[in-house]
Amino acid sequence: MKILFLLHSYYKYNQGGAELQIKYIAEYLNKKGFEIHYLFLYKEEIDVIENNIHLYSIKKSVIGEKLLGKLCYYNKVLDKLNQINPNIVYHRNLSTFALPVVKYCNNNNCKSFLHLAHIQDVEDSLKLNKRIVANILDKYGRRTILTKFDKVIAQAEYQDILLKENFKRKADLILPNMHPYPKEKIFKNEKIKVLWIANFKSWKQPEKFIELANKCQDVDVEFIMIGRDSNDEQSRILKKDISKLNNLTYIGEISVDEVNQYLSNSHIFVNTSLSEGFPNTFIQSWMREVPVVSLHVNPDNILTINNIGFYSKTLIQMIKDIKLLIEDNQLRKTMGKNAKKISMRRYSLQNIDDIIKLIKMKKNEKITNN
Repeated sequence: MKILFLLHSYYKYNQGGAELQIKYIAEYLNKKGFEIHYLFLYKEEIDVIENNIHLYSIKKSVIGEKLLGKLCYYNKVLDKLNQINPNIVYHRNLSTFALPVVKYCNNNNCKSFLHLAHIQDVEDSLKLNKRIVANILDKYGRRTILTKFDKVIAQAEYQDILLKENFKRKADLILPNMHPYPKEKIFKNEKIKVLWIANFKSWKQPEKFIELANKCQDVDVEFIMIGRDSNDEQSRILKKDISKLNNLTYIGEISVDEVNQYLSNSHIFVNTSLSEGFPNTFIQSWMREVPVVSLHVNPDNILTINNIGFYSKTLIQMIKDIKLLIEDNQLRKTMGKNAKKISMRRYSLQNIDDIIKLIKMKKNEKITNN
């Protein structure tokens, strides 16, 4: 069976959360005997085979995206679909990039899968900025996609709820993100390490972690930021602010294996994002006995229900939560042990078998329960 993965980017060129999850799923399915193809956007056209996966890219159009958003690639995507002739198309990180998928699959013997990747995928909202025309097209294009895809996979219950409220559709499967089991030795020094792992995007709010480190200079703790900066004036300001603090270090972008090594030797993970889908970094942390302290993100109340971290909601409370975990070794270790136990059971790569079950279902067949 031939499966085509459709995403804005490929993990080799952009180490994002959606790209990482597709990497795991594609490699797993490849080992199970599926023929894997991957179509994405890039600065140049690519047509190669790597690790038994056929990669294709469409050259990015800056002007086209400003005018029409990802809809500008409609005909090129459709041409690639006709060329590849897949049995299934799997799309993640929802946008009008997938509109030709709906058309192709409806006209051919092909099933279309949509895997939600962010809360914004199921919010019925409209962005107001300089790209207003592109965003209007994107909003109504997303509604068409959500109602036309054969199968929709949600990451969490809250996404299924929003999907029903805003798009009158129920998820066919609720499947959280998944990760391979840790390969690193888990070793924690006495000096507490607090990690922040994300890119310097505005909605990730890196400035909040810098402020957090500044407010915690009275305790002997090492704060570490990991992730790609945006190479703009705001990033330069952030790095200047970081350099002023003796307890804060900025590492920059590193590989997932290197990130996991840092987590294996760290004690607390902090998330300051305004919103997320289901962060990969949560699972990576939990599997390495690291409790999570989150400012705004708590999918399905998982942090609070399972006692594997804190949902702070405000920066003032986050400072209190961080200091509590720093001071209370037993609480921190208990949360870490709970986190590892739960995550190893719930978020392993074996969950991809549920996608295989969905693949084997008939096009119009429905799952009776999640």
